[in-house]
Amino acid sequence: MDPLTAIAAAKGIAKLTGFDNWLSEKLGAKTAEKIVQVAQVVTGETNPEAALAKAEADAALQSQIRDKLLEHEHEINMALFEDRNKAREMYQGTGHQQADIIANQIIKQNHWLVFLLLLLNGLAFWLVDDENLALVIGNASGFSINALWAERQQVIGFFFGSSWGSKLKDQFKAIMPGSKEGN
Repeated sequence: MDPLTAIAAAKGIAKLTGFDNWLSEKLGAKTAEKIVQVAQVVTGETNPEAALAKAEADAALQSQIRDKLLEHEHEINMALFEDRNKAREMYQGTGHQQADIIANQIIKQNHWLVFLLLLLNGLAFWLVDDENLALVIGNASGFSINALWAERQQVIGFFFGSSWGSKLKDQFKAIMPGSKEGN
C-alpha cells in the first residue's frame, strides 16, 4: 500500500471515528496501514479511498470501525511507537548536522523568545490605550508562546522519547488486557 495514500485515508478515518485527537501525532506509514486495514475489513473494500468513502456515507460503519479500532488499540499504539523509532533511526543513520543545529537553536533560543513575548504582552496591556488592540496583541503573543513551547517539547520528545509516566502507563496497559485508552 502506498504510504501517502494510506496516511491520507487513515487521517480521514480517524477524523470520521473521533480518533483524530488520539492520533494527533503525525501518522507514520505503519500506523496508517493498521488504521486502513481495520477500515478495509469492516467496509469490505480493498482500496483505502473506497473504504474511506464507504465509511463517510454510513454512520453505522463509522461506529463499527471505531469499535474495531478500540479492539486493536494496542497494535495501533505499537505502530505509533515503531513509526517514531524509525524516525529516530533515520536521524541517526544520516548526516544530521543541520537537524542538530536547528534543535540546538530551538532549545537555546525559544525560552528567550517566550520571555520577550511575555514582556510584550505585559507592556501592551500597560501602554496601549485601545483595549481591542491590547487584546489582539495579547492573543497573538499567547499563540506564539504556545507554539514555541510546543516546538521545544517536540525536540525534547524526539531526542529523549516518552516520559517516565507514559512508559509506566504503557507497561500497565500491556499487563492489563482489555484496558482502553482514557479509562
